[in-house]
Amino acid sequence: MKLALLTITWRRPALLGRLIECFQRQTHEDREMIVLDDAGDYPTQPLGDRWRVVSIDRRFQSLGSKRNACAALASPDVDGYLVCDDDDFLFPWALAATAHALGKHRWAQPREVYEWTPDGQSLVRQETFGRARPNYVDYHSGWSYRRETFERMRGYPIAGEEDNPVRDHLTAVYGPSGNTLCPEFPEPFVIYGQPQTNYRISHLYQRLRGPTMFADAWEVASHAPAQGEFMVGWDDRDYLAIPRPGETKRRPW
Repeated sequence: MKLALLTITWRRPALLGRLIECFQRQTHEDREMIVLDDAGDYPTQPLGDRWRVVSIDRRFQSLGSKRNACAALASPDVDGYLVCDDDDFLFPWALAATAHALGKHRWAQPREVYEWTPDGQSLVRQETFGRARPNYVDYHSGWSYRRETFERMRGYPIAGEEDNPVRDHLTAVYGPSGNTLCPEFPEPFVIYGQPQTNYRISHLYQRLRGPTMFADAWEVASHAPAQGEFMVGWDDRDYLAIPRPGETKRRPW
């Protein structure tokens, strides 16, 4: 199964370079990575080994429209997509676990992810679905789709909330998602977010819903300075050696 990693980015070259390094370390061989930048920061970035950056200087007006455009740039022979933003981190088994899940299901979601502890020195396993509100999803990173599933649902909504309408629609059509956590891949494959990040990609599009709690983040992100070329690679941290306790944190929501 050939998979495309779909990444959208906005003016965070160090984090983007880190994620591309994650892609290059994947154990699943049949893969490609599409990065879509709508800040116009990287027009001269060369093609890499099975990855490329498409950089334009015109903003997309919604998160859904930007993700759909990223998917449209994938190769015609791609069988499925994995969604991961520039501030996320993928362990080397991410695409292999995704291919395994999509081999059995039309779409898949991780039931657990890793999150940083406040000191940024270790990770905790975190559930991604609410129990008090079982239809509420708190994370969008790590979602994956067979290509025909994505095309049948006509991509993401281009206005309003992005994640939960997709989950509701696909659950109604295909039933619950497959789980990327399984006996063959029992450990979460994604670290969601970054402790030093002052905004998430989703914050860039909150203004479409009117005033929100993310107003300050929008101001920071939308006025971020222009960036130049980025370097592919991790920083000086050995991410594979970071402590990862086995217990899952369960939120009360």
